[in-house]
Amino acid sequence: MVGLFSFSWQCKIILTISRIVLGTAVGGASALVPLYLAEMASAKYRSTLSTLNQLMITIGILSAYMVNLSFANYPYGWRIMLGFAALPAAQYYLEVLYTCLKAQDGL
Repeated sequence: MVGLFSFSWQCKIILTISRIVLGTAVGGASALVPLYLAEMASAKYRSTLSTLNQLMITIGILSAYMVNLSFANYPYGWRIMLGFAALPAAQYYLEVLYTCLKAQDGL
């Protein structure tokens, strides 16, 4: 819900507050995910999972820069960049939907 308010460019106060809330949420997630992985993994795989988590984040950031660089000189290229950013979110949504429907069939 906060994400919807972060697009409010007309009111600077709402924009600032929503960006602070979203930044805190992303910061918390980036701190808690490695902790959760380290706690849940067995000792044999703990370091591998932590390393892979950081590696995948770094590869994702590099991929985003590469895609954005390729569309930087297009007119309205920011729309294409935003569309590419929505693809992983849409894929994740469809995977969660499929998993929930599959779980309901098994009940």
